[in-house]
Amino acid sequence: MDFSLSEERQLLSDSLTRYLSDQYPIEHRIQAAYSDPYFDPLKWQELVELGVPAALVSEENGGFGGTGSDISLVFEALGGALASEPFLALVMASRLLNATGQNQEALVTGATKYAAALSEPDAPYDLSDIVTTASDDHRLSGRKSAVYGGHVADTFLVACRATGRRRSAQSCARRCLPKTCHVARLFASFHPSFVTHVSVSS
Repeated sequence: MDFSLSEERQLLSDSLTRYLSDQYPIEHRIQAAYSDPYFDPLKWQELVELGVPAALVSEENGGFGGTGSDISLVFEALGGALASEPFLALVMASRLLNATGQNQEALVTGATKYAAALSEPDAPYDLSDIVTTASDDHRLSGRKSAVYGGHVADTFLVACRATGRRRSAQSCARRCLPKTCHVARLFASFHPSFVTHVSVSS
């Protein structure tokens, strides 16, 4: 099997590695990761302009990558620099948006930063085991053990079960919540797993 990179992927790898080497020294990483907002908005925008989000999203969703090799290429470079920008949340959000047929333009352009609230204390891996529910008026009830990207998100994607549905993977709903709503502000705290019975605006 031929594992060599295509010319386009090699160009992305070289550009990203060179950028991080020149613009992301360890001193900058420490400063960005340990002070509010815990990433560098300017570096986020520059990485967007380099095409990082597009490399993590499939062509049918507006990107030019999205395969396992694309994701590993990007995260190898980001990991080497210990970059704190929320690209893991971006990948997870892209998969959720794709599963629900949502437009990903704002994600690819970096205009919207997403958080993904999936796993629960008793359901760390399988969505069919989650018990968090959402009513028709978007009232959430449940706990999430991790909210990836929650500290910087504009929009939260919450895996939940529609109230009254049978316990199956097909009954899991994913709700997009703007940061202005109550639940989003609570999710942005450092203890998001304790959010229960929170009313949100539509």
